[in-house]
Amino acid sequence: MSGSDLYIDGEMLARVRQNLRHITDILEDPMEKIREVGAEDAGVDELSDRLGEFGEEWDYGIGKINEYAGGAADTLQNVEQAFDDLDLSLAQALQDARSGSGSGS
Repeated sequence: MSGSDLYIDGEMLARVRQNLRHITDILEDPMEKIREVGAEDAGVDELSDRLGEFGEEWDYGIGKINEYAGGAADTLQNVEQAFDDLDLSLAQALQDARSGSGSGS
């Protein structure tokens, strides 16, 4: 960490980003199970139709969650980068201020 008083927990941000990026992996397994069963194998036409609809809705939902989770992970990456840039800039400004005040005496 540099000389400024600002702090951000980079490890925590990295964990959150990783969790957001892997959220669809967790949801994909149940979707695969639904696909393996197949709506036609349910037997009863009405049940087959509902299972097919549920599978389509789940697939759509997973896609939306993936989209939003990916966007949130990207945003966290941008926040962390902006914070790091600001932290370095502030540390440099503090260093310059210390150097300037010491040379004027």
